Amino acid sequence: MPESVEQIFARREEIASLLSVDVGGTILCCHFFWQEDIEFDIDPREVDEQRKAEGLFDFMAQVGRLLGKDVILTPENMQEIVLVRFDSRANTISQEFVGWR
Repeated sequence: MPESVEQIFARREEIASLLSVDVGGTILCCHFFWQEDIEFDIDPREVDEQRKAEGLFDFMAQVGRLLGKDVILTPENMQEIVLVRFDSRANTISQEFVGWR
């Protein structure tokens, strides 16, 4: 494991980097696309029960609190469609886009 994220980005041309995190039975994958954003992807089929959804939302809140930033859940490649948001100022999780399927 590298000591810093800078080491990961410095070696991206040489090796592919992937960080997988198991959050209550849901695997979140970080591919280190950009230094400005932390982006995880999930297979939504893995979030097949309430406890897994709550684990995912708790993870979002923990990251948001740690960084003091909002955290959003969106469909792949659709940042304009926010499904769930952790609001760092209000310290709340909310469902944003109810009608999306």
